[in-house]
Amino acid sequence: MRPTLGDDNSSGGLFQLHVGGISNQYPNPGKGDDFINDKFGDDAKSWTPDDKIKYLNAPENQKEISYWVANDIKNNGANAWTVARQQGLFGAKPFKTCPP
Repeated sequence: MRPTLGDDNSSGGLFQLHVGGISNQYPNPGKGDDFINDKFGDDAKSWTPDDKIKYLNAPENQKEISYWVANDIKNNGANAWTVARQQGLFGAKPFKTCPP
């Protein structure tokens, strides 16, 4: 499976992690920015929004991103995830277990 862009080309990867600074319609930072910042720390400051989207869409990064997403939902709940809200999961309590 090859990830595609969504949300006016501002979301990438299998989980459509949003990156700020690409779309006028969706200008604010999102989970894509959070992931890149968590993974690369201070080095992420030099990344452009396009760099972030390329990383999020690279097939070889999808497993790592999937684990990050699962842990983010486990630790913070699904409130930030648009699809979760659309499926009526908004306000769901964080999962008690998550794959390693």
